[in-house]
Amino acid sequence: MLSPEEMQEVERMCDQHPEVAAELLAIEDALAVQASVNYREPSPDLLAHIMDRIEEEEKKEEEKEEEKKEAEIRPLFTEKSSSRLRWWLAAASVILICSLVANFYLFKQLDQVETQLAILETENQSIAQQYEGMRTNYQVLTDPSFSTIHMGGQAASPESYASAVYDAASGKLFFNTGNLPETEADKQFQLWAIVEGVGPVSAGVFDKSSDLLQMPAIEGKVVAFAVTLEKRGGVESPTLEQMYVLGEV
Repeated sequence: MLSPEEMQEVERMCDQHPEVAAELLAIEDALAVQASVNYREPSPDLLAHIMDRIEEEEKKEEEKEEEKKEAEIRPLFTEKSSSRLRWWLAAASVILICSLVANFYLFKQLDQVETQLAILETENQSIAQQYEGMRTNYQVLTDPSFSTIHMGGQAASPESYASAVYDAASGKLFFNTGNLPETEADKQFQLWAIVEGVGPVSAGVFDKSSDLLQMPAIEGKVVAFAVTLEKRGGVESPTLEQMYVLGEV
């Protein structure tokens, strides 16, 4: 088999030398005669086998092309994987919602518990104060150094009564408001100690109470106690017309 350059050289030699061209033509005719003498027609089985191999190769090439196309256009998520992803997303949403509901319920429960604790703490403080008041009352009333002065109603309030618990040696003074009435917002009761040689001495102001009130200590010999209704905050001297109760020591 000659290369293109060699073929061109042969053609150039034939054009320049007719005898070379004639010799080349003779060689070609001889080769053609030899090919016709040796030619054998292929058998049908061989042709069928060759055709099968050709079809098989073509089918393989088509399959490769199909696989290549499928690989190029294959979606990121198949229908099966997309369905599974949707299921997991739905399950995650349900779990999240349940978690939020549970957290909200727990928060409400915690808030209620804190409210109950605050109420109990307030109640405990109130009970502690009541207990302390009762303990003080018991100690004072059972202390032999204290005397109880019962005070009866006067012209301003004949039905009223109260009592003073007084230690003459120390001057300590407690007061029980008895059944004295509630006062107006701008009024208060004022306790007076009538001290021998001095006269009325203020022992403090107070409002209606169920507790035994501790009042300021009194100096000097007290001969009587009285309660008058005065303006809120008290006055320097008692208003005799507003005397509610009086009791001698």
